[in-house]
This record gives sequence, C-alpha cells and structure tokens, in this order.
Amino acid sequence: MQILKEQMQLIEQLLPAGAKNKPGRTMTPKYITMHNTGNTAKGADAKAHAGYLLSGAGGQKVSWHYTVDDGVIYQHLADTEQGWHAADGRGPGNTQSIGIEVCMNAGIDQAKAEENAAKLVAQLMHKHGIPLANVTTHQHWYPKKYCPALILPHWDKFVSAVEAAYAGGEAVIDVTKGHNVLVKWSKGEEVKELQTILNGLGYGLDVDGTYGPATEAAVKDFQGKHNLEVDGKTGPRTWAALAQATEAHDDALYRVQIGAYRDKANAEAAKEAAEAAGFEAIIKMDDGEG
Repeated sequence: MQILKEQMQLIEQLLPAGAKNKPGRTMTPKYITMHNTGNTAKGADAKAHAGYLLSGAGGQKVSWHYTVDDGVIYQHLADTEQGWHAADGRGPGNTQSIGIEVCMNAGIDQAKAEENAAKLVAQLMHKHGIPLANVTTHQHWYPKKYCPALILPHWDKFVSAVEAAYAGGEAVIDVTKGHNVLVKWSKGEEVKELQTILNGLGYGLDVDGTYGPATEAAVKDFQGKHNLEVDGKTGPRTWAALAQATEAHDDALYRVQIGAYRDKANAEAAKEAAEAAGFEAIIKMDDGEG
C-alpha cells in the first residue's frame, strides 16, 4: 500500500557508511518511536534537520530515520539500520525501533505535519508488519524525556489518525487548540504536565495539579532565563520554550573516562566491555602533551 507517494514528497538523504553519528548496525524493526524535534526556530524544517545530521550532528551521537514537516519527509537511515534516538543505549528503542521526528518550527502547520507523520507511520506498519500497539513515544523508552512534547497531550488523537490511515482513510488531527493558557490557581492534568516538565529542568515542585505560588515562581524563573515576558503565565510561547529547553536539557551529555592504557589491546578490551554493558564507547589517543 503506497500511502505517501501520491500525497507528499519523501526524499532519501541517507547518512553515508562510516558516519560517526550512527551506530552502523542492522536491525529488524519491531517498533516505531515518535519524537518532536524540540526546535521552534524559524526555518527548522525537515530539510534543515537533514542537513544537521549529514553535517555530523554537531559531534553528537544522534541519528534517526525520518524527519517530517508540513510539506515533505526526509529519510536519513534505512528502516533496517539502527539509530541513536531513544536514549536507551542498547535497548529496543535504539536497536529495534524506527525513529520519526516531527518538526515544530515557527510558522509550521502543526496539524498537517502530524497528519503527514501519521501517514508515514501507517505505511511503515504495512511495510514491516508492525502492530499499532508498537507505535510508541520517546518517553516510553526514556521516562524522563517529555517527548514528543507537542503530540503527547493528544497522543490518543495521533494514534487514531494512524489507525485511520492504516485502514486507507484520512489521517485528520486537530491540534489548533494546543495547550491551554495556565495561570495562578489553575488546576488539572495540564498543570501536572507543566509541573513534571519543570521538574525535569531542575525545579522541585509537588506534582499536585495546582498552579500555586511555587509553580508560578518556577514559571517566572524559567521565563526570565529564556528571554520571555516574565508574567508567570504559561501560554503558547512558554509552552514552546519549555519543549525546546527539555530537548536541549535531555540531550546534554556527561562524558566519563573509564581508563587509560599504554597497551592498545587493553584499551580495546575495555571498550568492548563497556559496549557489552550497554554503553557507547570510543578510544581516543592522548599524545601526553598539555
């Protein structure tokens, strides 16, 4: 079933063999993992993210299979090649799932981008025999990661759109409403969502669903640090900035050196042991100067 070819453009721009930001290992895809890019900048569309990956991803070990915006899809890895996108090391998120990033750049038609993603997911389900139950989120593999930040609040609608596209119908998603504007003394699940996101950024809030003084103070602190109007209200700009900050925060890496060896064979043995334990490891030569 060709769900995409008649409706939008899919461009293959695969990372070359030997690229340092991909594992270089094969897989049999059993899951599909949804992400939002976390990038709200103007022009941060699918093409821009393809260029980012091709240029080495800023030296980060990060790669995924598809990036989707409101007009085009770029493919970066073969469906049967592992990526680094789920933050679960050698777990099934990285080793058995196809990673799809949905753009959220300024000016994008977000509903259209998600509808395109739903169609892509349906096609991949048909192609690889992946059940709907195995369409999941980045947060599923790495609970501290609130991703896909824009899709999670209406995940049930996205899944319904995938199901409709899989059956040959229209993948329609209404995301025009988005998050509500939250103010002091707001209550409910969206307040809990906000408190959880803020805690992931280092704020120690009680996740009680009440937008009390502590939550308002945390929002004001966040707004001040991110060049937003400091009004204590969580509106569209603050929600978007929270999503972007969460992405940047969770992508931060703490590098650990596990040994220094004069014998290369010993270094390679330590590298293999680290990889067997589920870590990504590299060997770097130190010339002893400086």
